Amino acid sequence: MILKTIKKFSTFFILFLILTSLVCPVRAETTSKGIIRHRNLEKESFAVAEKFFKKSEYEEAIMQYQNHIKKFPGGDFVDDAVFQLGEIYRLRKNYFMAIRYYQLLNKIDIKTDLYNESEYKIALCYYHSGHYKNALLKLESNYSKPHDRKREWDIVFLMGRALEKAQDTRAAFKKYLLSMQIAPDTKLEEESESKIMEMVQKNLSVDDLNLLAETLKVKYPLGLVLFRLAEIYEKQRDYALYQKHLTRFLSDFPNHELYEKGKDRLDGFLSKNETTKTKIGCILPLSGEAAASGQKILQGIQLAFNLLPDNKRKNIELIVKDSKGDMETVAAIVEDLATDNDVVCVIGPMFSKTAQIAIEKARISQLPMISPSASVKGLPDKSQYFFRNSLTHELQGKAIAEYAINNLELNKFVVFYSADLYGARLKDVFLDQINVLGGEVLAGKSYDQTQNDFKDQILDIGGLNDRELKKKALESISEESNNPLAENEKMIKNGMDENKDEVMSTVLVEIIKQERQEGEIPSELPGEGNAEALEESEIIAEEESIEIQNQDMPDQFQESEPVDIIEEEIFFKPFLKVHYDAIFIPGYPDQVGLIAPQLVFYNIDNVQLLGVNSWNSDDIIKLGGKYVNGAIFVDSFFIGSYLRRVREFNELYEDFFGEAPDVLSAQAFDAAKMVFNIVLKERVDRQIMKKKLLKIKNYRGVSGKTTILPNGDSEKLLYFISIKNNKRVQIN
Repeated sequence: MILKTIKKFSTFFILFLILTSLVCPVRAETTSKGIIRHRNLEKESFAVAEKFFKKSEYEEAIMQYQNHIKKFPGGDFVDDAVFQLGEIYRLRKNYFMAIRYYQLLNKIDIKTDLYNESEYKIALCYYHSGHYKNALLKLESNYSKPHDRKREWDIVFLMGRALEKAQDTRAAFKKYLLSMQIAPDTKLEEESESKIMEMVQKNLSVDDLNLLAETLKVKYPLGLVLFRLAEIYEKQRDYALYQKHLTRFLSDFPNHELYEKGKDRLDGFLSKNETTKTKIGCILPLSGEAAASGQKILQGIQLAFNLLPDNKRKNIELIVKDSKGDMETVAAIVEDLATDNDVVCVIGPMFSKTAQIAIEKARISQLPMISPSASVKGLPDKSQYFFRNSLTHELQGKAIAEYAINNLELNKFVVFYSADLYGARLKDVFLDQINVLGGEVLAGKSYDQTQNDFKDQILDIGGLNDRELKKKALESISEESNNPLAENEKMIKNGMDENKDEVMSTVLVEIIKQERQEGEIPSELPGEGNAEALEESEIIAEEESIEIQNQDMPDQFQESEPVDIIEEEIFFKPFLKVHYDAIFIPGYPDQVGLIAPQLVFYNIDNVQLLGVNSWNSDDIIKLGGKYVNGAIFVDSFFIGSYLRRVREFNELYEDFFGEAPDVLSAQAFDAAKMVFNIVLKERVDRQIMKKKLLKIKNYRGVSGKTTILPNGDSEKLLYFISIKNNKRVQIN
């Protein structure tokens, strides 16, 4: 747009000059004396304009140059006058007007040295007005034309500046290098060198510098690039690369002005490494409400530390800090540890909420951190320096869903979950994974954490008490009264042929009762020949003589009203048909232990119960009793595992601390072992620690086979545990 406007203005300006020259022509002098006088007037006119220009009296200069062009349109100084007008507007930073006058030299077809100069000045105006692309195009076209060495340097150097402004730092750096090589004098060479040093120190990225270190074929500025890389890696605490680049610098540039400084740094670094221990920080709540859990984690870390060889353990220092479970305390501890360059990793924090603030602090200082317990979704995505070896909701929900469909071959499910974040999150993960695997979740029912009677939820998922079950059965029998064998045949078809005689007797008794109530008492029963019909009084007496047998049910589950039950009560169960194979119950032991028997009380006793790591407790068996037998759940640690590494861990833990380990101890033990194994193999800094943690694949830990994912999260092969004969048993 700006170019079109300039062209239009230039055309009109040329017409203006032509018209004014016609209206006010200077009378031609025919004599030699007249010609000389005319030229003298022309020189004087231009000299007056130049005088104003040199004094920076630009308004007067503009008027004088314009008057000069009007009076002497064909004179020797017209091109100079037009050029100077462009210069005035450029100096006054009116780049738009300056470009118009510079371009006018081309429009009026004046072919002088000023033409090439005006092209450079146009590029300069584009640069100063922020049109870097236009400036580069003009400079590229102008560079191929003949110039003296100074102007050639000007053009190349301005290319570098324009490229730098356009954020193309690599291309800019190359132009500055070229400008230094073609500089016509020491002053310009030093200006190029200064710009190169500025770019190396401030503008070039680590990737840019590494590329230069690999590709530069000239000694300058390779030494400067290597030294700068060493400085960057020292600041990032990547001491392996720091040592590598500093060593190369000292080897290749013994005469460099920075040589002595580099040598002192490397000597100090090497001597420090010989005596300095590698430090591992531990941030845990060792006081306050969570002190017991914090102590379990610390004991897992201490066990891993104590199992190190003596000659290796002496080179590692554990720095244990009490977070008190407080966020501000955690932030202060991380900042303190981050200032010590010898701290290469932190184990902790324990809680997800404290981990979130620690993550930000650790990210700034590039301090790797691995939590053995923080489980909130998405934590590792907040920083490339955060890792965890913990059991998350995602791991549990996906694992139990996959096992149910792929191993147990179940297809339809109901979710019965605690109405808190824990239960809701596990419900969501399970539901999503079931859908992915082609299964179906038919219903989801929540319950309150204070609840102990779950009647409403169980009835909603198809449960019935004995009275309602019997009523349902009798209604079904009545519908089949014209063919009393039909229901029995249906039961047999459904796999109940083992009890067909008992089922038949139950059906016949109910038929007789209903027929007598309607006044139609047959003298014979179908298929019984001439046997005597049963008396109604006998049937009723038999019913009344039978007592309710419900001794296994807790008192709070008993119905308030008496329930009629006959010996054949069990054979009404086929009339209760739920349309799902399993119930997933992500909840806590005290409530799961109450839910399981209540499910049976409401006649839901032929479905698989599935759970999560909270079920891995003796409390669930104490409360649930025989009603939780056959249930299956997952966890990242099982103290009763048959695996040798788990049994050895249990024994060592009890020998050291006089108590059994738990899941927190196990996960902390594995996290510490991963870190210690890295430290034992080589001298590490924070960057090496981060890279090595990301390479952990299929680590065989006591908290399951573990792989660290690219985002820092962990993928685990969990333990699948079933309750059999009131005992927990590993089944995978």
